[in-house]
Amino acid sequence: MKSILENTRRPDVTFHRNGRIDIASRVSKVLSLCCGDVIDIGQEGDEWYIYKKYDGHSLTGNHEAQCRHTNSGKRFSHTMRCYSRRLCEVMFRLAGEDSDVLRVPVGEKTLTEGGRIAMPVIYRYNIKRP
Repeated sequence: MKSILENTRRPDVTFHRNGRIDIASRVSKVLSLCCGDVIDIGQEGDEWYIYKKYDGHSLTGNHEAQCRHTNSGKRFSHTMRCYSRRLCEVMFRLAGEDSDVLRVPVGEKTLTEGGRIAMPVIYRYNIKRP
């Protein structure tokens, strides 16, 4: 029997070559992301983590990788979007991907040495869609 659904795992973070980063609601809830927060991806040991770098309430002006809600028409949306070409280039280089889109899952939340909540990015596992 040939399966129609080859892969049922859905991506948590999607990186695009143009710098767009889409963050699923599960990740934004765990990281407590709000509109205006700035995310970053950092390395600790052999792992790469996504985390909230700056709180949006303490920032003024526009910043790279500043999160916005994807659907402002709804009452509230937990899915977030930000733009950072530098973060996307690093993730594509780490994953060794040649495509325009990199869809990756993330692991369970952990605390970094600095006491921040972070989630490991599983960049070697690109979730491809047909």
